[in-house]
Amino acid sequence: MDAKTIHEELIAALGPNAPLYRIVAGWTQRFHEGREDVNDDLRSGRPVSELTDENVEMIRQIINNDPHSTYDEITAETFLSYGTIERIINDCLKMTHCCRVPPCLTSFIYDVH
Repeated sequence: MDAKTIHEELIAALGPNAPLYRIVAGWTQRFHEGREDVNDDLRSGRPVSELTDENVEMIRQIINNDPHSTYDEITAETFLSYGTIERIINDCLKMTHCCRVPPCLTSFIYDVH
């Protein structure tokens, strides 16, 4: 079966959600070359997820020990990326607000801001 026929059948079945013709043509070519598996090949250098239970617990402890910790300080301490730390804090720990209030905030300063 050629790529054009497959693509037309996918359009009939999936409508606007059908993959682009060039994608279908690539699949067709790989199967004509002898590929038998539909799963992606493993690639060297593919990133390993840093969202592990150990990392979530480590960041929880850092924040519990110092609620004023910044993302930069957590990055320096854990060697995790900024994005990973943000995902752990927001998605895993469900913390939405950072503690950024100075400890000796007077009513005058509060009124000014």
